[in-house]
Amino acid sequence: MNRIWERTRDWVLLSVLIVSSLVVMLTVNEDMLRGLRARSLEATASIESLFAGLGRYVRALDENEVLRTQNIDLANQVALMRSAQAENQRLEALLGLADTLSYEVLAARVSSKDITSERNFLTIDVGRDDGVEANMAVINPSGIVGKVTLVGNEYSQVLTYLNADFFASASVLPSLTDGIVRWDGR
Repeated sequence: MNRIWERTRDWVLLSVLIVSSLVVMLTVNEDMLRGLRARSLEATASIESLFAGLGRYVRALDENEVLRTQNIDLANQVALMRSAQAENQRLEALLGLADTLSYEVLAARVSSKDITSERNFLTIDVGRDDGVEANMAVINPSGIVGKVTLVGNEYSQVLTYLNADFFASASVLPSLTDGIVRWDGR
């Protein structure tokens, strides 16, 4: 029992002194105590304002993180919208292309690309089942893309104009001289 008292007596004494000083300060209404109370409130107010500022800082950090996340989400939405707009413009150009042509066209998507060096090939998702035959022209709104070289039932291989083996007949303007357009890879 003595051992417990020896350990706690300082704390008990401190607690009794604090409680008695608080009782005296709260019950006695003298000028000196009022001044002491005012000074203690001033001191605690400055400390409290520091903690309030710290709280505002922590809330600002949290809000900043939320805004950063929202900014990333909005940037992703903008990128998706730009991609959709580009696809829309591409499809509108293809619709306009069909109106200007006097022959039948077939829409196709590029399934794969091999654009290495001078040996460029594309694979498109239409084939013999869709009426595609070898040596048919492949075009887009900007002009010629290439010609069909191999035809499967559902896919076709296209030799692009960037391939060194590609050539096409053409007329030179304004003289209308016939010739062959070819790229040597340089």
